[in-house]
Amino acid sequence: MLADLIYDLRFALRQLRSAPTFTATVVLTLALSVGVATAVFCVIDTVILRPLPYAQQDKIVAIQTNSRAGGYTQPASWPSFQDERREARSFDALAAYWDNDKVVLQIPDGNSVVLPSVGGTDNFFRVFGVQPLLGRTYLPGEEQPGKNDVAVLSYEVWQSQFNGDPGIVNRAIHMNGKPFVVIGVMPAGFRFPLNVRNAVYTPLHVDQMWMQHRGTHWLRTAARIKDGVSLAQAQADLTRVLGQLGKTYPSTDDGRTVHLLPLADSVNSKSKGPLWTLLAAVLAVLAIGCVNVAGLLLALAFLADFFGAAALDFLADFFADFLADFFEAFFEAFLADFFFAVRTFFFLSFLPFLLFFPLAIVILLVAADQCPSGVSS
Repeated sequence: MLADLIYDLRFALRQLRSAPTFTATVVLTLALSVGVATAVFCVIDTVILRPLPYAQQDKIVAIQTNSRAGGYTQPASWPSFQDERREARSFDALAAYWDNDKVVLQIPDGNSVVLPSVGGTDNFFRVFGVQPLLGRTYLPGEEQPGKNDVAVLSYEVWQSQFNGDPGIVNRAIHMNGKPFVVIGVMPAGFRFPLNVRNAVYTPLHVDQMWMQHRGTHWLRTAARIKDGVSLAQAQADLTRVLGQLGKTYPSTDDGRTVHLLPLADSVNSKSKGPLWTLLAAVLAVLAIGCVNVAGLLLALAFLADFFGAAALDFLADFFADFLADFFEAFFEAFLADFFFAVRTFFFLSFLPFLLFFPLAIVILLVAADQCPSGVSS
């Protein structure tokens, strides 16, 4: 059996060497199909399949509160968040954060860089259960003015702006012209929110007016559910708290509703559908490529056995004319009206052309490789 396998491999290699252009075209067709499918799957693996970089991610929830009027998303105010954190009983940590700030960081060489900043409450890192690579995270009370001039660096900032200096902890850095003490560095891969890269994390630094007004809604919230507490129980608990706040503060909190969403679902909810659809389309293209290659091999054998080189020459001329006419019509429409060309040729011509194009090209190449004498004669 091994000898037969070796014989078949040698025969296949001889066949491939006898038609190098045909071989290159088939390999390129399959390589493009497999490459695109692999690239899309890598994106799906990163975004959907791979676990989030947090401990016990199934315990972490994003908290979405809605207004009493119209049901639109309405973040928490600082006073209402304080009440929710104090009264809720289902969470190990209920934290608030603000990720729409930028800081100007002065780096060791004297230059300055603008980086995203994520401000959080003193229990912000407890939600994610990730220990720092160096130093520590916030202590209770470090969200208070006068105690909040501390910073935790992301791994990317530590590497890119401080060259991975292990002595960075307890060193003063300047951001927005003010000194901050670096208290820790997070491990590689940690980010929150996930779309914020190269971030500097600090306790909240907010104008006192925003801190005092219950009607100023600006804080996003996330929480870690206690062990033994289900998502439904945590939802009921926070609903109870918001109901009490609505009775106590009817002008600002009455009628507000809350929805707890597992963090993984919150991150991927908008991208799951399109990504799976894209993967299905790419796999269909891969299948088309494989079927086309198999069909071309069968067609080549059939044409060579029953019609000979003359038939291949005829088909080569036919497909050459077809391709010339197709591209001429496409570019004429493109020059006349771009959007008309896209609509017409994509929906009416491109999809069947995806099946037909490899066949046309390969027959041209086969004719060039295997029967050049027929053309010259």
